[in-house]
Amino acid sequence: MEVLFINGSLSKKSYTQALITYLSSLFDQTHQLREWSFKEAPLPFMIPEFYGCDTRTHPNENVRSFFEAVISANVIVLASPTYHGTISGVLKNALDYLQKGIFSGKTVVAISVGGGIRVSAQTCEAIRSVVRALGSNCLVDAIASGAPDFKENENVINLIDPVIQSRCRAIVDEIISRH
Repeated sequence: MEVLFINGSLSKKSYTQALITYLSSLFDQTHQLREWSFKEAPLPFMIPEFYGCDTRTHPNENVRSFFEAVISANVIVLASPTYHGTISGVLKNALDYLQKGIFSGKTVVAISVGGGIRVSAQTCEAIRSVVRALGSNCLVDAIASGAPDFKENENVINLIDPVIQSRCRAIVDEIISRH
């Protein structure tokens, strides 16, 4: 099973990255884990001429690679910080490159980090809305977390909240049971 974590954060010190790191640690060695970082492989702004087009023929190599990463994964984890009550622009831009039906047959998970769980839940709903527009659905359970769920130690951010950790384990268990 191939799991693709798509990180919608560009922050150097990222709670979103810490949540991805924790989730990744729950999978065993039999699972192939991959992370798409827009810091390392940025995508250009989506322009209308490419909306809904075959991304495999896009002139930008990162766009083509992103598309191939999504196609090859069995599980997609869409992770975003909460900016103004919704997903980050960099994640939305990337999702705009994808075509309807691309998530068909895949397990899609929404996770977010914001100022608090209520705000992050809105971000998960925004992710779900985009995934529905692309012709699929996310898992019913999502992970909405906030800054108090993490602790920074020597420039490393770790998820420390036992309730969020338990939710992460439950989601990974559900993913594994589906595949």
